[in-house]
Order: sequence, then C-alpha cells, then structure tokens
Amino acid sequence: MNSNNEIQGYKLYPMLHFCRKFSSGVTPSAPTKQWTRPKLPSLPNFSGERTSGRAFLNSYMLYLHLALEQFSCDEEKIFWTLAFFKDGRAVRWSENLFRQEVDTGVFPI
Repeated sequence: MNSNNEIQGYKLYPMLHFCRKFSSGVTPSAPTKQWTRPKLPSLPNFSGERTSGRAFLNSYMLYLHLALEQFSCDEEKIFWTLAFFKDGRAVRWSENLFRQEVDTGVFPI
C-alpha cells in the first residue's frame, strides 16, 4: 500500500505534521523575551535488556509528563519511542512491526 503519506510502507505522519506546523505561511513576529522551558534530554537507546527496561520506561514517562504537548496523538508517541529501539531484541521487535506494516498496510499497534 503506497499512499501520499507512505514511502516503502513507512508512515510519514509525524514528519508531515511537523512540516505543516512550521510552513503555515505566517511570518513570525520579532522575538520577545519569554520564559522558555529548558531543553529536555533525549531518551537513552533501548536494547530490550530487562536490566535497563525500568530505567527506559521511567525516562519515557518523565519525558511525556514534561512534553506531552509535543505529541498530537498516541501514534506519534509510539513512533517517537520506537526511534530509540536501536540494539538487540528491541531493534528486532521494532523491525518486525514495520515489516508487518509493509505486508499488511496497517501498523500493528
């Protein structure tokens, strides 16, 4: 299944949403001094090892509590989280999800 929002079976919604947000055609006004939230650290990479699972989950939950407004839906949270599944069992599990999406046209979560 190849629609305008997919390339080789991978959904591009988060990227499209981001691009639309910043290409609204509105000219930004001069910067004003406002309080800005400190930059949040990124999540650590997750390998699927049980010994690091709780630490990853805690980091994920903390990030969501502090930056929930960055995500417009649960699907964005899922894809963002899968980006940190880079090693071991976690990356194999993530790759399997994307393979299922390519095969069926539907992301399985």
